[in-house]
Amino acid sequence: MALFALTWGCVYIVTAVLTWRRSRFSAPIFVAAIGLLLFPARFIVPGGELFVPSMVILTLVAFLGHRYLHRTSQSDP
Repeated sequence: MALFALTWGCVYIVTAVLTWRRSRFSAPIFVAAIGLLLFPARFIVPGGELFVPSMVILTLVAFLGHRYLHRTSQSDP
């Protein structure tokens, strides 16, 4: 689990740096960072009652963030 936390932290740092530098790669990295949240969501409730709703909410957040980051990276020269 510590390796997962290290990976998750590194992906969020890379996302922050790419967003700050207004890179065109910030949108896909943001989706990857949000997607990493789905892994520990499986272990919150072993029965899986929260997995599907959390997957839907995280997918919605990732989609909206991707659209925003993609739009802002295209508007800058």
